[in-house]
Amino acid sequence: MKYLSFITLLGAVIFAQPVHAQSITIYEAQEAVSGGVNSPYFEENPILHPSGDQLYFTRTSHPGNIGGRSDKGDVWMSERSDAGDWSAPVNLGTPLNSDGLNALIGFANSGNEMYMSVDYRDNDGIVRKGVAVSRKNGQTWTAPSLVSIQYFSNKSDHQSGWITADGSILLLSIEAPGGYGTEDLYVCFRQQGDTWSSPRNLGFAINTAYQETTPFLAEDKKTLVFSTNGIAGLGGRDLFMSERQDDSWRSWSVPVSLGDKVNTSGTELSFSFLQGDDFAYLTSTQNSEGYSDIKRVKIKADIVEESLDSIPQTPLIAAVVPLDAVPPNDPEELTDAPEVLMTAVSGTVRNAKTLAPLAASITVTGQANNIISNLQANEAGQFAVSLTSGQSFTLTVSAPGYLEEQLMVETFDRDEVNESVLLQPLSVGNTVTLSHVLFEQSTADMIRGSEADLDRVAKMLDENPDVEILISGHTDNQGPIKPNIKLSESRVQTVIDYLLSKGVDKGRLTGKGYGPTKPIASNASEETRQLNRRVEFTITKGGN
Repeated sequence: MKYLSFITLLGAVIFAQPVHAQSITIYEAQEAVSGGVNSPYFEENPILHPSGDQLYFTRTSHPGNIGGRSDKGDVWMSERSDAGDWSAPVNLGTPLNSDGLNALIGFANSGNEMYMSVDYRDNDGIVRKGVAVSRKNGQTWTAPSLVSIQYFSNKSDHQSGWITADGSILLLSIEAPGGYGTEDLYVCFRQQGDTWSSPRNLGFAINTAYQETTPFLAEDKKTLVFSTNGIAGLGGRDLFMSERQDDSWRSWSVPVSLGDKVNTSGTELSFSFLQGDDFAYLTSTQNSEGYSDIKRVKIKADIVEESLDSIPQTPLIAAVVPLDAVPPNDPEELTDAPEVLMTAVSGTVRNAKTLAPLAASITVTGQANNIISNLQANEAGQFAVSLTSGQSFTLTVSAPGYLEEQLMVETFDRDEVNESVLLQPLSVGNTVTLSHVLFEQSTADMIRGSEADLDRVAKMLDENPDVEILISGHTDNQGPIKPNIKLSESRVQTVIDYLLSKGVDKGRLTGKGYGPTKPIASNASEETRQLNRRVEFTITKGGN
């Protein structure tokens, strides 16, 4: 994955495209929102109500939440006075909030519908994440009910999103099967029958091997702002902007940083604004009263509202089910289903070192984690299968003596897909980079979602009991060498501890932190420095 540098234009971001010229100009640096809105706890997801006189947001781990400090999030609200001051916020209470997650996504239907991320228990009692809607009932909000999103799945503890004011488009940050990394950005469209389409990945121009979160889509339905730690920035996570190039929702302009008036050395998330308002709102850990505070920046947004003919204009009332039930995710359950179109998927499996073709086993998994097909690549490494169009699939490719590989295949707007799969041989001396094993900045704490790559290693070791590996940690050359070596050693130990927790015998694992002493790319730019910050394993015994 190539990581893109950011551009700051004289302290303001001016975003322009040849056909659709849209811009957000930022005049002033971020400032904390006054009026007691912030606390020593987490404030997240600040969104102005369409009326403009109420600021809604999520508070996490606050003693005033329904579930107290163990509560993952409640929705709170502050009101703006005629003088422009914000009142002390209030918890909106039950039935809107519960002792589980209630995290604000946005408003639709003139502000009479509130969408949020929620935790719920499925029919087997397993806690899962979903998207729910609450409706305004006089001065109160109804209990949230799950909306139906086909093939919805989220493996991450994190979930954020955005809904357009007309209720036609839903953006989500989730970790779905076959994504590019941990949390990716996806789009869902409201369908006939008041259901939502399956999540469509926004593609590699937006998504990286790292985390893309808190999307915001402006009224033009083209201008996207999101937070990521997968593109070079000023801090732990920065805010970037991109413009959609066509109706595939997979072609985007190069993301551009919102600049040093918005981004800091801390973490910036949840940028949003109400068209016509003087300020955009966001959250930042920089100079915060607590863990994360609500800030604002003065802006001018030249955004023209635009409707898309390609988006079905269906009623604004969403199909809902109780929170203790699982949303339907089987297309056969839908009445009046359209004719099913198919996409021809083919490819070749090869040895990553010699490029020799490999016979391999392939399991195709759907968006609901259900197995769609089991097939074989022949001696020439070739395989072919027909898959339903308009969906995402995960191909798990394995062969004896090789590390299992997974890749995402999308069949949106495509009649044919051809893939090339490279499997790493388990031969002594071969080194494999675990590109999705990621850590929080300057710590040995793994980012959620890194476990998937390590689970793959644990499975390989279980299936190949004679294999032993050396785990190595590497950093870039920024900062003194000794702290970097110590950090890399700590990260290696985190990886070893995880593999031990999966039942791997300690005698089969060794580790070493090299710090910046073994770069694989130049340290001259942030783009290439990111390649040097890596975790690898090398086969030291056994294997082929």
